[in-house]
Amino acid sequence: MKQGFGIFGGLSVQNLNDYYAGGNFQIAHGLQIIGGVNFYRQDTFAHGFTSGDIYAGTPDFTGPQRWTRGGFFGIGLNLPIFRKAFGSVTELGTKVPTSGS
Repeated sequence: MKQGFGIFGGLSVQNLNDYYAGGNFQIAHGLQIIGGVNFYRQDTFAHGFTSGDIYAGTPDFTGPQRWTRGGFFGIGLNLPIFRKAFGSVTELGTKVPTSGS
């Protein structure tokens, strides 16, 4: 049971300043559940603007960024299980046909 628990940390490859921290538990060989907290930078409205109001012209709504947090949950599969479950859709692990003469 002790070997099934672990810690998890990560960052987003799409958004800078987007970090993850939490724990994971391997419920079966190659199958993990992951959960924790997500810290990220979020744009705020500039002073004087509120959501839902209508403004004339093309105002700049962008205000300073602030740190925000929220929870996350995920499921992890090892590569052989992923290939069995999603291989036909993703073609991951399938052989590429060779052209012969």
